[in-house]
Amino acid sequence: MRFEVLIKKVLQGDNLSAREAAFALEAMMDPFISPVKLAAFLTALTSKGETSEEILGFINAMRKHMHNVTVSTQTIDVCGTGGDGKGLFNISTVVAIVTAACGVPVAKHGNRAASSMSGSADVLEALGVNISLTPQQAEKVLQKVGLVFLFAPLFHPSMKLVGQVRRELGFPTIFNLLGPFTNPASVNRQVVGVPTKKIALKLLPVVKSLSYASLAIVVSRDGLDEASISELTDVFLLRNRRTQRIIINPRSLGLYHTFPTSLRVNNAQESAAIISEVLLGKTGPARDIIVLNTALALVVSMKVKTLRQGVTLAQNALDSGAAQKVLDALREETHRYAR
Repeated sequence: MRFEVLIKKVLQGDNLSAREAAFALEAMMDPFISPVKLAAFLTALTSKGETSEEILGFINAMRKHMHNVTVSTQTIDVCGTGGDGKGLFNISTVVAIVTAACGVPVAKHGNRAASSMSGSADVLEALGVNISLTPQQAEKVLQKVGLVFLFAPLFHPSMKLVGQVRRELGFPTIFNLLGPFTNPASVNRQVVGVPTKKIALKLLPVVKSLSYASLAIVVSRDGLDEASISELTDVFLLRNRRTQRIIINPRSLGLYHTFPTSLRVNNAQESAAIISEVLLGKTGPARDIIVLNTALALVVSMKVKTLRQGVTLAQNALDSGAAQKVLDALREETHRYAR
């Protein structure tokens, strides 16, 4: 099987089998692969539209090559696929901080911006966190702080060229869909935000084939890859391979706002500024969207049974200063390993 054959097949609009998709990813890891061929394949695949089988083939191949981190079974990840085009501040990053402050260990997997204004790695650096950790260092930070950031390029070194090409392309590719499912900590509890219901339904058969104790795919009706404070949000909650659909109404939780343009940012520094203000006690839509998404993470982690309980716990973590203390501890512990 040759990579060029698969490029041609996708260009013709044909779908790949899981085996062919896995082979394609293996070929893309070759350090001598042509960036032109890589870009051609990713562009053709995006244009055709990725199938569930292709996504699963990529995930399984990518997991074989990642550097692993050992964590407890209670550890969760919260992330979005990106690609919603809304340009909001890094909501899932601060949700990870608040969730950890609520007593749930979080291994946050992420990267720099590829198709957005600010990636999770960018904003954490802007907040003063050292993101360059080895697997062993990451394990120690998680044990001490209850939160760690796993910077994707360090744990997926064979994907270096892919990352460069993605940044050059500047639009969401299949790798936006892969990131949440290739966490080096192999978490079995996760919140995954996606920008459209079509993507959510495409991912459902994928996650059913993977080993998750509890996972939620989240898509708001105003196109966010987060739970929204301005519209209803559809949540597909998977437990024991059974799917339950939940609709979140922010009005019923006292968290409704008309869509606030104040949540949009142009860079990581602006995103970090919003996060810092919320952690220091500022109220308003930024805080409320964090609270809502933290509440969902707490339900998925099985820390609480209801969203309302999660809202209360998240608000307490912010009001008490516990969330700020987590960020302070993360800064301190990660800088023990700064080169």
